[in-house]
Amino acid sequence: CCLRITSILSSGVASAMKSSTPASSAITDAVIRLSPVSMIIDQDLRNFMIIAASCEKVKTTLISVSFRVFSRQMILMFILILPWVFVHTFGYFIVIFSILAAYLILGLEEIAYNLEAPFGDTEDHLNMGTMLNRIESSIVEILKY
Repeated sequence: CCLRITSILSSGVASAMKSSTPASSAITDAVIRLSPVSMIIDQDLRNFMIIAASCEKVKTTLISVSFRVFSRQMILMFILILPWVFVHTFGYFIVIFSILAAYLILGLEEIAYNLEAPFGDTEDHLNMGTMLNRIESSIVEILKY
């Protein structure tokens, strides 16, 4: 992702350098470095790199296996104990309530598991391809001017 954007930027700067004459290349280089657009691009790239580093940290730091196992065990214990606690209150309707509660709790656990790793290729993950294409088109548009 970052390499693709860096290559787009370097090709844009290289094409700007090729369009100038050899005598004015030093002047063009100075203008590219000092122009307000390049300063804005530089600041945006710095912010982008900070965000990319944060995303990389999220991607590589997973919740420990022991926490996942413990939370699943607690969910299972809750689901198994729930009918026995409310059987005198609801009678045989506790079966329906227990199934509904189990479905909701296990669904929330599955959502939490998918949110644990937001970068992937399934429809539940962030669509990084679309985000990258938007960033690329914005950079190309900025480099046109």
